[in-house]
Amino acid sequence: MDKKMSIKKNWLSATLSSEEVEAAITGLKGIEAALPFAVTLQKDERMAVPKVGAKTMEFSKKAYQYAEKNPELVPSFVDMAEFKNDIELAEHLETILNHLVPLTMKLKDSVALARADCYDHGRRVYHNSKASADAGVPGASAVASELGKLYKNYGPKSSSGKDETPAVPSEPLTESQAA
Repeated sequence: MDKKMSIKKNWLSATLSSEEVEAAITGLKGIEAALPFAVTLQKDERMAVPKVGAKTMEFSKKAYQYAEKNPELVPSFVDMAEFKNDIELAEHLETILNHLVPLTMKLKDSVALARADCYDHGRRVYHNSKASADAGVPGASAVASELGKLYKNYGPKSSSGKDETPAVPSEPLTESQAA
C-alpha cells in the first residue's frame, strides 16, 4: 500500500498532488494516442452493432481457421487478410480493456469513498453549526442556514425524508482492501 495512504478514521485517506494527476492524465492520453482508430459510438450506432462475446469470437476464430485450410469455402468478397487483422485487433483491444476495467472500478470506488468522506465531514460541520447557532455563537446561524439549504436539497434521504448516511461499507477498508 502507498505510504501516503492511511485508512484509519476516514473511508479512504490519501493524497494526490496536481503533478500526480497530470502524470496520470498524460499516461491516459498516451494510451489514447496509441489507439488513434478507437471510436465512440452513439447509442443508436451501438445498438446496431451485433453483440459479440467470447463464444462468438471462438466461432469467428474457428471459421477463420477453416477458411485458411479450405480456401474454396471462402466467398470472393471475404478479405482473409482483413479477417485475420480483425481477430487480432479484437484480441489486442480486449487485452488493453481487461487492464482498464479494473482500474476504472478502482477509480469509481475511490471517488465514492472520497465523496462519502467529504459528505461525512460536511454533515459534521453542518450539525455543529446548528448546535453553535442554538448556543448563540456569532455567525453560526448564517452558516447553518446556508448549509441547511444545500443539505436539504442534496443530502441523501430515506423514504421518510430523514437524513441517511451515504451507501459505503459498514467498516473502513483494511489496507489490503484498498490496495
